[in-house]
Amino acid sequence: MPFSAGTETQLTQLTQLTQLSQLSQVSTESSQIVGLFKDVHVNLAQLTAAVEQIRRTVLHEDESLSQEVHDVEQEINDEIHARRDGFQQLQLELEAFAHRKAEKVVQELEELNKEEQAKDMARAHQVMGLARDLDRMKMHFAAIGLTWGRVACSISDPAASGGKKTSPSGSPRTQDGL
Repeated sequence: MPFSAGTETQLTQLTQLTQLSQLSQVSTESSQIVGLFKDVHVNLAQLTAAVEQIRRTVLHEDESLSQEVHDVEQEINDEIHARRDGFQQLQLELEAFAHRKAEKVVQELEELNKEEQAKDMARAHQVMGLARDLDRMKMHFAAIGLTWGRVACSISDPAASGGKKTSPSGSPRTQDGL
């Protein structure tokens, strides 16, 4: 058991006093001096008993204090482990939350990307349709231009067309307009 330096010194002194009192009792009994030092021996015996009682009390208190220190250390260690476990649990929950949120963001980005691709495809089809319509219109305008060109030629040079005039619709007209 751990003792403080002061307690250890006191115990050593008490032990020495106890040994001295036991030696004095043995020597007193052996020499059978009864009368003269009887009061001294009684006082010495009482002091020895008191010292022994104090020594037992100090040892008992030291044991109880050591046990209390051990209990407090155990509580502190338990609290440290409980807090560590709590922090680890919070860290795991935070990581799981962040992972779920990251997955959700990735999923939403993928959905947006798919929607954008679908819109791009629709726009591409629309542009392709418009391009076809534009090409058709160009062909029609070219045909109309050619037809108007022939009409203009035939109106300006009636002899080239054989005396027949054509109407703007492209049908031949006679000179009198019928």
